Amino acid sequence: MNILLIDGYRLFSEGLRNALMHLPEIKKVYISNELCYKMEPYLASIDIVICDMNEPKMTGFGIIDTVRSSFKEHIPIIVLSGITDLQTIKQAIRLGANAFISKNTDLAELIEGIYAVHSGKRFISKSLRVNLLNSLYTEETLGYHLSAREQGVLQELCSGRTVKDIAAEMGLSHHTIQYYQRNLMRKLKVSRTVDLIMYAVRNGLYTATSKN
Repeated sequence: MNILLIDGYRLFSEGLRNALMHLPEIKKVYISNELCYKMEPYLASIDIVICDMNEPKMTGFGIIDTVRSSFKEHIPIIVLSGITDLQTIKQAIRLGANAFISKNTDLAELIEGIYAVHSGKRFISKSLRVNLLNSLYTEETLGYHLSAREQGVLQELCSGRTVKDIAAEMGLSHHTIQYYQRNLMRKLKVSRTVDLIMYAVRNGLYTATSKN
């Protein structure tokens, strides 16, 4: 088993490589602080990619997207990161990560995750599972009670758009958007727009997307 470890902290990377090389199943652990095209010649021999979310030259999201679109579509990707908010975890999984493991864990759990993804399974750190499951339950429950239009307005509000901008984009009146906004605050039991946004982000009801 050959592993590519992408992490901007060399001391951490070398320590982790030394620990993983004690496992008989692991042949090589390559280290890089970025994912770039000059690495393509040996990517064909990589079985698993382990990356952080907070890389200086390319974000974890960018690494996942690049691996999926440019190199090996089906290679297992493990996110090993200290950034463990629910929105980041969900977005990483949506983009194609096979596992999300907190850096605040022990080596045994990381090894468990490596074996899991190598056998075709998915893996989430034990410390993250309860919050993630609760969030997914909340998202499904609340999503069921929000209309498609309300969900659309919520996404736009969370992305920083004003009521006027949302109305223009959706082709609706300013008062209609305010009506949806009031409905959202009533259903989610908040009284201010800022609280509405914070609630949506905390509970995974908002997914950040890039717009051209």
